[in-house]
Amino acid sequence: MLDSSTIINNISKPENLYAATYKGIIVDAICSQAFLFGEFDMGKSRFRRRDNLCECLSNCGRLTKPGNRFLKGHSNKGQDKYAKEKAEGAPICGCSICDRKTKWNKQNKRWSKYLPGHNLRINNPMKRPEVAIKVSKWMKENCPMKRPEVAAKISGDNSPMRRPEVAKKQSESMKAFGDDHWMKKPEHRERVAKAQSKRMLALGDTHPWRQPEYIKKNSEMNSGPNHPQWKGGISAEPYCDIWLDQDYKQSIKDRDNNQCQNPDCWGTSNKLCGHHIDYNKKNCHPWNIITICQSCNTRANHNRKYWQEFYQQIMTKKYSYEYK
Repeated sequence: MLDSSTIINNISKPENLYAATYKGIIVDAICSQAFLFGEFDMGKSRFRRRDNLCECLSNCGRLTKPGNRFLKGHSNKGQDKYAKEKAEGAPICGCSICDRKTKWNKQNKRWSKYLPGHNLRINNPMKRPEVAIKVSKWMKENCPMKRPEVAAKISGDNSPMRRPEVAKKQSESMKAFGDDHWMKKPEHRERVAKAQSKRMLALGDTHPWRQPEYIKKNSEMNSGPNHPQWKGGISAEPYCDIWLDQDYKQSIKDRDNNQCQNPDCWGTSNKLCGHHIDYNKKNCHPWNIITICQSCNTRANHNRKYWQEFYQQIMTKKYSYEYK
C-alpha cells in the first residue's frame, strides 16, 4: 500500500513533478489515492511503467500506451530510409562542365543527375545545326522586330540605348564593377565568341554577318577611331625585317609541330599563324612567337594581358623560356 511519505519523497521524479513510484510503477499524484483504497487497475488507470518509453530514434522520451513500442507516428521518426545513399555523397553534375555536385531530389528520393538547367548544356535542341537554321529562318520571317511599326519605335534615334540617361546608367554600372563585371570576364567573352563561331559554321554563307550590306555597314561603323579596340593605328606599323622571311616563319611552325599551341583551341580554323606574345611587332625573337590558329589569334586581341601571361606559361613549360 502506498503511503503519503512515499508520495512526498518522490515528487521530484523527472517524469512527472506530481508523481510517486510504487514497485517500479509511475503513479500520478491525482490517482495515487487508488493505491490507498486498493482500486488500482492497470487497464483503466493513467499509470505507466517506467520502462514503457517510446523507442523512436529521435529519443522523444515520452511514455507509450501499454503494449506499444512507439507513440503514434513515431515508428519512423528520426530514421532516414536513404541514409546510405546520402552517405555516399552527391555525384558530380552530368554536364561535365561545371564540376559541381548535384542536389538531393526529395520527390524522386535520389540524387539528381544534373543541376537545375544544366541538362540543356548537353541535350539543348537549339545547339543542333538543323534546329538553329530552322529557328533562324522562322525569326527572319516572323520576328516582331521586323514589323514596321515595332522597328520604328526602337530603331535609329528611338532606340532606348540612344537615350543619354540609359547610356549613362549602363556606363556607370560597368565602371562600378570594373574588371569584375561579368561581361568583361574572359570566360563570358570566350563563351559568346565560341557560340557565334559555331553558329557561323552552321549557317555558312546564309549568316547575316556574311551578307555584303552588313559587312559594308559594320566596316564603316568600326573603322579607325570608331573601333572600341582602337590603339592609335599600331596595326599599320611594319614588322621587323626577319618576319618577312618565310623560312623563318616556317621554322617557328616546325618547332611547334605545325599545331595550334592553345590547349583550349576551338578547332574552328585550320590556318596557322605566328602570334607575337607581347604584341610587339618589332620583337621577333623565337621565344616571343608561338604558333596558333587564326581563330585563337583573333581571340587574343581581347584582354591582352591575360593572353600574354597565358602563352608565356605555355612557352615556359614547353621550352623552358624565362620571361621577366
